Parts: sequence; C-alpha cells; structure tokens
Amino acid sequence: MKKQILLPVFFVICVIACGQQRVTPDPKFKTEKAPVLKFPDTDHKTRDIESKKPYQDKPVPPEKGGERYVSIITLGTGNNAYEYLYKGSFLWADDDLNTITHFHRVWDDLGGLQSGYGYEISFDEGLTWSDHIFCLSDQPFAPRYPNHGIYNPIGNTDPNEAYVTFFAADLDQSNSPDSWGGYTYGRAKIGDPGDTTKHHKPSHGEFYQYIPHGFCITRLGDVWVADLNQNWSTGTLIYQGTAIMNHGVWDEDEMDFDYEEFLIECQTIDNSRPIDQKVAFAPDGITGYMVVLSDNGQVAISAGRSYYPILWKTTDAGQTWEGPIQVAVAGENGIDEVKNFLSDAALEELFGLPVPDRDSIEFTTAFDFDLHVDTWGRPHIAVVIGITGEDSYSIVTGRSEISDCLFAAPFDLTIDNTGKWKGYELGRLKTFRGYFGDIKEDNRIQIASSWDGDFMIVTWNDTDLPGMEDNNQPDIWCRGIALNGGWLTSNNSADEPFNVTEFSEGMWQAYFHSSSHYVFNTLNKDAKFIVPLTYQHMNPQDPFEEVQYKYITDFDVEFVNPAFGMMDEDGLINKYAVSEISPNPASNTSTIIINVFEPVNLALSIRSLTGQKVFEVTGKHYTHGAYPITFDVSGFPGGVYFLTVTSGETTATRKLVVE
Repeated sequence: MKKQILLPVFFVICVIACGQQRVTPDPKFKTEKAPVLKFPDTDHKTRDIESKKPYQDKPVPPEKGGERYVSIITLGTGNNAYEYLYKGSFLWADDDLNTITHFHRVWDDLGGLQSGYGYEISFDEGLTWSDHIFCLSDQPFAPRYPNHGIYNPIGNTDPNEAYVTFFAADLDQSNSPDSWGGYTYGRAKIGDPGDTTKHHKPSHGEFYQYIPHGFCITRLGDVWVADLNQNWSTGTLIYQGTAIMNHGVWDEDEMDFDYEEFLIECQTIDNSRPIDQKVAFAPDGITGYMVVLSDNGQVAISAGRSYYPILWKTTDAGQTWEGPIQVAVAGENGIDEVKNFLSDAALEELFGLPVPDRDSIEFTTAFDFDLHVDTWGRPHIAVVIGITGEDSYSIVTGRSEISDCLFAAPFDLTIDNTGKWKGYELGRLKTFRGYFGDIKEDNRIQIASSWDGDFMIVTWNDTDLPGMEDNNQPDIWCRGIALNGGWLTSNNSADEPFNVTEFSEGMWQAYFHSSSHYVFNTLNKDAKFIVPLTYQHMNPQDPFEEVQYKYITDFDVEFVNPAFGMMDEDGLINKYAVSEISPNPASNTSTIIINVFEPVNLALSIRSLTGQKVFEVTGKHYTHGAYPITFDVSGFPGGVYFLTVTSGETTATRKLVVE
C-alpha cells in the first residue's frame, strides 16, 4: 500500500527575497525562543515566582445576571500540572451522542495502591458528570501525556455502545536509557467499565517513538496519531528527518483498534526537530492534513530564521500523503492579513524610521499551534504570529507603548475559495509566556469546530492585568469564525475576543486550559454552540503538587451575520458595532470606528470617573458604512474615562486612559 507522495525538498540559504536587506527590531524589546520541554524528575527545582512575578487577588464577581460569567464545576484530580503540559486531547465531545469525556491520570479506587488513567463522562453535554472511571493501569511502563477520544460505531445512537479510546507515550526506555520509547494504547467500553484493553508497542527498527503531539478520530471511525521520529538512545536528540504516523482501524472481530505504523519524510533546514505537530481530518473522514511548525528552507525570507507551517495532505482517507506544502507567512508571497495586521505606528516603534516595506519584515509563528479541517476540506491552523527577533527562531514578546499590546496576535490561517492562504486575526495579546515552577507555558492556542465543520472556535490563555508582563494569571479568551461568510464573533458588539473566565471562579487562574476537538450545537439554535473547556486549578509556584480539574459548564458562542447586525445578550439586534479606542492610552487624539449595519441614530459621549461629561457628539443619523470619529484628549486631566455610544435602548461602552 502506497503511503506517501514525496515532493523534493531543496534547501535554500538566503536572507530575504528580492534582494532586500533584512530588517531587525529594536533590541530593547524582549524576545523568547521555544521552551525546552523535559520530563519531570524527583530532583526538580521550583522557581521562586512569587518574589519575581507579582500575583494579584481576584475581585469579587458581581451578581450573576448583571454581567455574563460562566459556571464552573469540579471534575477529578491529577497527580501534577505536567499532565496538561503537552496540550493533548483531554476533552472529546460527540454531538451525535450528546456525550463528552475528560481523560487524565487517576488513582485506582478499587485497589488504592496504583495509579493509572481514567475518565469522567457526561451524557448531557457537560451539565452533570460521573465520577472518574478507571480504565488503564500505570504499570509496567508508566504511560504519560495521553490522547483520547470517543469512538462511536457508524449508525449508533446509544453512548453505552460507544468506546473511549486512548493513546499515550510510555517510559519503557526503548528509545532512551532512562525514559521514553513505548506507546500504550487501548479502549474502554462506555457501557461496561470493566471491558477494557491495553497494548504496548516499543520503539523498533527505524521507528524511534517519543511523545505524540497529533491525535484525531475521524468521523469514519479511524484513529490517527502523529509523532516525530527522534532517536534519544544515546541520551541526546538525533532527529531522523521523518514523522511517525500511526493509523488505527476498528476490528469488528477483536472489538478493538488495529494499528499500523509508517513514516512520512519531514526534512528541515538544519535537521532540527519541528517544534510542534498535529493531524486532523474533515468531517467526511477523507481529506486530512498533518502539519508541523518548522523551517525546511523553502521560504526565502524565513530560511534559517523563522518558523512557518508545513503541511502534508491526503484526499483518500490517509492511503497517500502529498507534501511538503510550506505556508509562507512573510515575504512577497506571504499572507496579506499577517503582513498588514500591525499599524505603521507599531512598525515605527519596532524598527524606527523609515518604516520598512512589509515584504521585508520577518514574521514567525510562535511555538505551538492547533489544527482542524472544515467541511470544504480546508485546513485551519490556529497559531500566534509575531515578529522574528534578532536571534534566529525567536519571537518579539515586548509590549507596545502605543497600543499596550504585544506585537503579536492569534490567527486562524486557512485557504480561501481561490486557493490563496489568508488569515483571520482574532485579537491582540497582552502577554506571551507564563512561568510555573520549572514549566514555561505560552498562550496555549487551540481550535474546535462545529460537528459539520462550518464554524471554528479558537481559544487561548492570556493575562490582561496592569503591571503583569508575563502570562502568569491567565484567563481563557475565545473567538469564533463563521466560515460560510467569513465573519467573526463579537464581544458585546465590539470587534474583539470574549474573556470566557472573567468574573468567574477561574478568573486570573485558568491555568493550562484545554478545549474539545468538537463543540456542541445547542438545540433549536442553528448557529449557537456550547464550547467544552477545562483548566487545572493548581499551585502556580509548584507544578508537582496535586491539581484539581475544572470544567466550564455553560460557555456558548453565537454567530450572527453582521449584515443583519449583532445580537446582544437579550436577543436584541444591534444595528452597529464599535471598535476599540486607538491609541489607548492617549495623550493627544484618539479614534474609534463605528460600523453601521442598518440606518440608525447614534449619540456619543465621554465621561470621567465622577460622571462629568467632557466630550459629546449629539444624536446623528448614520447609514450603512464605517465611520471613524476622532476626539482631542490633550486638554483632559490624566485618568480613566468612559466613552459611550448610544442608540435607543442599546449602548456600547469603551474605557479610555488619558496620560
């Protein structure tokens, strides 16, 4: 059986296309490189975060109803925070069964003497849950960092006849003298907790197994697990230039998955291991992608300097894979939305004058991503993108004094109807990396889709607190994209992401959040979805302490076509949307843009904290279009103000800081 179609890779060593000189940002801005992930051992040293990274107390949340905030329930416990470290498939929702599972390390309640893996399960879309169900012993090879999902036989409507299937790395030492090498995998019948299987496969021959980062179950019922072929047998990493693909097919006779393993060529410019890897399939189970973040030398401006996505595609349910297909995020052939998401003022801040041509700027992905495939067979790569630092394969993480945000943003990268790559910018970041003992954790961006693949929902961690430079007190942020129209969800009519955990129990402590691969379509609501999310409640200064898993029960996103206005929480249609204020903080002038969807009368005012009105635009009639409104704040005393746009019973308010 033919497994792949290999296109030749020619390594290109050049600095930038079109003969332009490489430009580098001002070295005063902080940069980061990919963290080195290591398996924890008993000789760990806990970093003293408290003395170096200030923490702030949470405010008391308002009474529910006045503000929208989510409800959070407690699931099981985990041995330590490392369980969620590799951003595996911990949550899996099946919309056909209204069922969701959460898979993690647990103690065996029966014996009480050994640990292993199990799951909690909900049959009502996450409203109520069972206690954890033990299904996998930790012995003899100590599986770690598991992926899992629900296998539902085609045509089945009874969750008791479905199966939880799992796939984990284990410590059998077949690829390393002191740790990794094996895979442990199996399944557990939901309706019969005692009906479980367990299999072990050590590293063998040319297959040097490690910790799989890619996992999915297709709607045809196949399991795909992607790993990077890396030899640790001498104690140091030797990347083999290939990816390991594991393909699981259900065997009706054995009532279990039968796996085969094969290699896909995955060369890089310096034979370094790609920094992240994922695999996903469209709802038809036919079109799929394996994607890595790396540099194979084929993008001139990025060669030897920056990361970008590289894809392998199948259109025959995984029988053959074609690639590599590199996605230029920068340079003459780069993605327009990426090259233009920063303003000229931001580029001047970074590079000085004259502002460099955007085709000469080195953009890079950050160091982790997530992958989905929509109903049309188009890949969706959720990833943070920013500016490459002076050092190769670094990203600028300093904050702009103008916007008070990073020079980086979360994106959904995909292909338009013409076959051209495009990017949906989903918001702006305040912080990039968090520090938790000896763990470094970035924004942890993830992507889920509706069951039919028409809608994508992206989530990430970010800390938006005054004085906080690191992502140490994260909330979960969310933005959805309606693909059949290309419009994004709004936050109370504002063109911005929604802070999921604001004012909730998880506010400022939604550590290491995890999203399901699929969301639930709410009943009788075509474009409203329940988004399954978990995080771990933990001691941020010691990731070796026991953690408590938390589930968000009632977070939903609703998509409303902006051509007909945005719907507020009371179901009223807003005829306009108000942008954020820019610049903010401001000392001279600032601007907002009001996007009008239907003819409307609007008034605008700015008031101080004491209620004093300092600026006003009286009621004026606006027709369909975008209206920038600029106001002079140079005469305002320094402090906090509130700008309010009003139309009848609807209002939109933005906070303004005057320096």
